[in-house]
Amino acid sequence: MKFLALFAGILGLGVAAPSERANSNLPPLTYNETSFFYNGEPIQLLAGQMDAQRIPHELWRDRLKMAKAMGLNTILTYPFWDLIEPEEGKWDFSGENNIAEYFKIAQEEGLMTSLRLGPYVCAEHTWGGYPAWLINKDGTIRTGEGELMDYYKKYMEKMYEHVKDQLASNGGSIVMVQIENEYGAYANDSSYKEALRDLAIEVGYDVLLYTTDQANDASVKGGNIPNTLQELDGADADVSEAQKYIPVDSSKGPFMNTEYYTHWYDQFNATYQHEAIDDKGIEKVRTELTALLKKHGSFSLYMFHGGTNFGFQAGANWDDDLQTYLPTTSAYDYSAPLDESGRTTKLYDTIREVLVDYWKTVNSSYKVPDVPDQTARIETDKIQLKACKRVLDNLPSPAHTDRPTNMEAIGQANGFINFRKTIDSDIQGDLSVGDRPRDRILVYVNNKRQGLIDARFHNNPTITLDLKKDDQLDLFVENLGRVNYGHNMEDQRKGIVGDVSINNHTLSSGWKVYGLPFDEITPFTENCDSDMDSSNFSPTVYTGQFHLDTVDDTFLSTDGWAKGIAWVNGHNLGKYWTIGPQQQLYVPKSWLKKGQNTIALLELVSTNSSYVQGVQIRSWYNNPDPDAP
Repeated sequence: MKFLALFAGILGLGVAAPSERANSNLPPLTYNETSFFYNGEPIQLLAGQMDAQRIPHELWRDRLKMAKAMGLNTILTYPFWDLIEPEEGKWDFSGENNIAEYFKIAQEEGLMTSLRLGPYVCAEHTWGGYPAWLINKDGTIRTGEGELMDYYKKYMEKMYEHVKDQLASNGGSIVMVQIENEYGAYANDSSYKEALRDLAIEVGYDVLLYTTDQANDASVKGGNIPNTLQELDGADADVSEAQKYIPVDSSKGPFMNTEYYTHWYDQFNATYQHEAIDDKGIEKVRTELTALLKKHGSFSLYMFHGGTNFGFQAGANWDDDLQTYLPTTSAYDYSAPLDESGRTTKLYDTIREVLVDYWKTVNSSYKVPDVPDQTARIETDKIQLKACKRVLDNLPSPAHTDRPTNMEAIGQANGFINFRKTIDSDIQGDLSVGDRPRDRILVYVNNKRQGLIDARFHNNPTITLDLKKDDQLDLFVENLGRVNYGHNMEDQRKGIVGDVSINNHTLSSGWKVYGLPFDEITPFTENCDSDMDSSNFSPTVYTGQFHLDTVDDTFLSTDGWAKGIAWVNGHNLGKYWTIGPQQQLYVPKSWLKKGQNTIALLELVSTNSSYVQGVQIRSWYNNPDPDAP
């Protein structure tokens, strides 16, 4: 590509601007108005979404084999920028971030791939994949304002360097690259959209470029980028009727539902039941896919396999009607054909029947591979845990500020942050903390809990304090995940934004700010406190060991524990919360070992249990919210 441009320049020939590139004719995957072609032969894309960073990399091949065995020929995946560049300029393409290796394995298993580049991806991932340090930069996300476009370019360049050998133009599996994500549901900034397209071309993504938008008039027109194939998504397989809204011929092409929602994700809430697909829903998928394939349409199941929001990956939504915050669960099971632990479901079997019949019709010489053998998950004995350290008694070195500040201002992205102040003089009255809870603030005076301020509640109860000189006030703030969809994304600072006051008197000067990202749990599991005061509960780390003779996947039951984070052998499994509907955490076999294993829990609220257990069968249910006002 670069050689041709140079050769044309030497001869004095005109070189097409990025916006004039023939997007429909970039082998091996090309298209006309009605069909895709692979190396000149008509093809339908039978795809499924499966994000590499939601699966332990040791299990990628297992999951990809399952995709091929269901009858798929393509895998779509999002890259999560925040995991790849967690600190500005510090890039990490190892482990689950080695997306190029994921694409390589996909090709070895006979699958094409699509890189849904973004940089915004949504995906119920915290802040839609944006790294938290962007909050400190000039500009508004999903626009070309300020300096953000420079960072988008750096991201695209680094991703290109990482995956270029896996582009189909270089013999790899990546046949398509998506720009942005459902932009038309957010705004209609032509300069921003087209700048992203031009950046992708300039950087070197010389494969088919496309966009995905919701299937309605405003979204299609708002998200359209000329000379970029425009595809649609929706809960019905065939939403091709909305193609009539595509405003320019250079974006028209064959229909593909790039996010066919076979079901939905879960959110932590005492009244939200698990999103479980039923037999009626499964038959709807059968009927709709059969009809779509007969019409020569293409699709991508969202999700084929959802995986897990390990660690602090889970995002959140903002409910405009209720004016409340809704955090996403650690499980991203999605009632997908392949469940969170990589086992097949009734939906998988049903779709496989449809696709086996399809392949018999279009290519009788091709046989869909047999479904690989599936091992049984394991159950452990009850694992005894003991209290090790209270967080507020074992804080790291603080930053000293005149007022509390947001998490990102001290270079922290996720986890917790504690604000401590020694009171200068007696004061009584109602507590006010910043502009709003971001996201969950536990209030302590002299290590005794005084109340909770929670973004999930439209009306939080008033916390009235009676503070004496030299009392110790702690505001322990949890980041529950940044909003990943809608205009509330634009301000996702965490911690405290604004002043802290009592009875309208601002508590200024003398604040100590303790960053608690919990990137590692080890500092809180060594040299346990043997004389811990248990009379007043505050966030506490518990530890235990368990022995395994056989290693396989399991689900960690935290029944009896209220709310917190769990680690196994140093791996952050994600968040547990008694309110449900998720009640167990997925433990992948690749993170376990024969012999002794270690477990740690950071319990934030309280517990009436002293053990956890690995179980074979997970259950979904809700409990009353102990913190509900």
